[in-house]
Amino acid sequence: MVALNRAVALGEARGPEPALAEVERLELGGRRAGYRYLPAIRANLLRRPGRNIEAGVVYRLALDLTGNETGRAFFAVRPAEVEPR
Repeated sequence: MVALNRAVALGEARGPEPALAEVERLELGGRRAGYRYLPAIRANLLRRPGRNIEAGVVYRLALDLTGNETGRAFFAVRPAEVEPR
């Protein structure tokens, strides 16, 4: 959790690309597999520089990993916000 928070802070301080590298490193470590906030943060970081198609795919992954209805409602609309029509 601390490492993921660090990635978010890195994204605010240095921009999305260094933060994406950190998130990808966390994903490769495998300890956070299935953790719904990891793809949610990754999707948000992808969205910032306009990598919208990738962001939409990752938002769908976050949706699949989210069990509560509030979270599902939040992630259900995100792909439509970023993907071309």
